[in-house]
Amino acid sequence: MQPDEKSNMDIRVVDFFKKMHQMKKSFMDLRDKSIVHPDVTHTQMMIMSILTHMGRMKIGDISEEIGLSISTVSGILDRMEEQGYICRERSKDDRRVVYVALEEKYKKFHVEMMNDMNSKISNIIEKMTDEEYRTVNNAFDILNRILVE
Repeated sequence: MQPDEKSNMDIRVVDFFKKMHQMKKSFMDLRDKSIVHPDVTHTQMMIMSILTHMGRMKIGDISEEIGLSISTVSGILDRMEEQGYICRERSKDDRRVVYVALEEKYKKFHVEMMNDMNSKISNIIEKMTDEEYRTVNNAFDILNRILVE
């Protein structure tokens, strides 16, 4: 790579990181303006969503679903249990197996939270032309494809 090409690539890398950081910040700001309880982290929201849709699950299955280690997920679940969001129950067939379920009172909360976020995302999409939406969607597809290669 020539010096000018390297300099150009360095500028692109910095620009890319700035844009990714701004996108993350914008989504976090959007999340903060929603009805999400301030003590609920993004990962906890993901776990609530998974448990709402799939029902009770083993810790290892949750770990696999969100792409975090079992020990990390276990720590997150400890906090969620302390906060009253989830409950753990041992399998009657195999006492070594522990299932996690969302507490009933938080299923309604999660549905309200998702409806609020869906409304906010819908408002964003409505501000785009069809061509802008396709461009953004294609950009996400390209990034995902490249990141998993």
